[in-house]
Amino acid sequence: MAPKSEASKRTHSLFETPCFRERRVLIAEQMYRDLEAYATMFGEAPTANGRYGSCAVGGGVVTDRGGNQVAELHCGIRVMGGAIVDHLGLEIGARASDVVQGHARAEKRLVCTQNGEQRTRCWFNDPGDSEQHEPRAHYVVDGQLPEPAVSGAPAIAFLADKHVVEFTMRMWCH
Repeated sequence: MAPKSEASKRTHSLFETPCFRERRVLIAEQMYRDLEAYATMFGEAPTANGRYGSCAVGGGVVTDRGGNQVAELHCGIRVMGGAIVDHLGLEIGARASDVVQGHARAEKRLVCTQNGEQRTRCWFNDPGDSEQHEPRAHYVVDGQLPEPAVSGAPAIAFLADKHVVEFTMRMWCH
């Protein structure tokens, strides 16, 4: 993984932090660990309801005070709201080029596929180095690929002017 300076980690957000106003950001992986008991696995019945600060949690969904969905819990955490950061300290609205820069050997590992109409999902294949395992994050951007899937330099070029509209941290998904 590319070296990270302290300045590269987000310590505040332009968004209001959901669930805990006194916190500057929420860390997606920690949020998942805190709420894993509420996760709804694919095909399973919804779990019990609960609270996470000022947020409601039910059926594997986290909603803020206004009823806006900020995250889904399954075998990972899908983030749709701001002020929740990934392992690189990036949040919704981040430049996709910053995501690329945060991953080692991105040109060899980046893969992007269509994610419904007018959206694209990108991720980094495991480098195969047991000492370099990164959290498996998937990033969604607006825009349609010129073909069903691209990787390497064409994927990096596609992401050059895009911004993250949601991301998923895969905690124990395959």
